[in-house]
Amino acid sequence: MGHTIRFLPPKCYFCLSPCQDNVKMLQETLIMQDFREIYYVIIATIFSIMVGLSWYKSTHETKLYTCEQGYKYETCVICMAVYKEGNLLKSLSCSHAYHSACIDTWFLTKARKKTCPFCKQLVNTYGQGDLLPEQAA
Repeated sequence: MGHTIRFLPPKCYFCLSPCQDNVKMLQETLIMQDFREIYYVIIATIFSIMVGLSWYKSTHETKLYTCEQGYKYETCVICMAVYKEGNLLKSLSCSHAYHSACIDTWFLTKARKKTCPFCKQLVNTYGQGDLLPEQAA
């Protein structure tokens, strides 16, 4: 009479040992930490870009306002006329101001790069307002 020994696989063939379970869980935790770090880097990058664009826009926009008595500049260097109270002026990002019509004409004559007529600094003319804040409201 011979005895036969049969080896049967566990009921859950793909089950791992407790040690292997811990290794697998540790690997998943490390992967999640990597994704979390990447997520934080992406969020920080997007935030930095938004702040930078906001700063760039605010420092490079043309501002429209009315000339008041005692204004620091006396004449428009484009038309050489003296500023009078109530004239519409545009102040560029370089802080030089001109009659609104004069600087608009100046920008129309510039084919590509828009620059200040006085200091030749590049000026952003995208989205420049044609209304005063009180007129827009």
